Amino acid sequence: FDDHELFLIFVLCSIAMRGLPLSLLILVTSAAVSSSLQRSRPPISFSAQILPSEVSFRGVSQSYPETWFRTLFSSVPRREFAIQNLSIDFKGFLVIRGASSSGKSTILRLLAQREAPISGSIDFLSNSPNKPPHSKPIYLQDKPLSSLSSSINNNQYLTNCHYNYNEELATFLANSIGLDTTKEELFTTSDMYKQELIRACMESIVMVSPSALHSNDKDNNDSNDNEDEDKKSVSWRGPILLLDEWMDKETSQTVQKVEDSLEALVRDAGALIVCVTHKPNLFAKPHPTITMCAGQILDILDE
Repeated sequence: FDDHELFLIFVLCSIAMRGLPLSLLILVTSAAVSSSLQRSRPPISFSAQILPSEVSFRGVSQSYPETWFRTLFSSVPRREFAIQNLSIDFKGFLVIRGASSSGKSTILRLLAQREAPISGSIDFLSNSPNKPPHSKPIYLQDKPLSSLSSSINNNQYLTNCHYNYNEELATFLANSIGLDTTKEELFTTSDMYKQELIRACMESIVMVSPSALHSNDKDNNDSNDNEDEDKKSVSWRGPILLLDEWMDKETSQTVQKVEDSLEALVRDAGALIVCVTHKPNLFAKPHPTITMCAGQILDILDE
């Protein structure tokens, strides 16, 4: 229940206990129902096959030779093995912790495809026939400041569908994480993070239509039939979100509100969320956690 619903329940109970007229009870009940209807959102207007995103490291190593830039700006100018022979499957909501220069952010940069490893393989598990391609990894580090509207209207990552699903996808994501994008009052800090999650998910997801997935089949329908089919169902892999100390400077109250949204994206949208943090205690719930030390896995805690 939100604050408005709890207040209405309190009023109803007070009326019932004090034996006030039935007409007043009906009036307050009607107000509660009306308020609930105003907050509800339209149902999702399309059928989606949502596959969870997963990434695998197999024997992955990375090193950083000493350069003038690293000599000036890095606390460890030369790192022979930033990570060493790392093998792990990334899926769901995963937390990575450890001291500085332990390899945490190196893992995120490799997942984001900003760097290539010196050895080993990184597999996005998206090579199956008739399955959607892997999502675009999105790196989140800076505190969000912008609004959502421009991201919805200008999103260019759903081009594999004949039908424009921007608004429907944004509504689906907002419903999932519990963000009311229609409210007129100022957004809270947690709302701003939720807005940024929606923007990042829309940028990450590569949504494809059934006709695109089966384009190599022998018996294809004509373009009009395919377009009608596209309007009925689509397919995608969950967004890949990489959080590099994204909320480490926020209060536990803000972090825990966003935490619920992250869990909802994993559950409803098949998201892969990898969160590097120095402050895992800000989370309210335990999550699978990797502890890094000197480029190697010191401990894995499965929750």
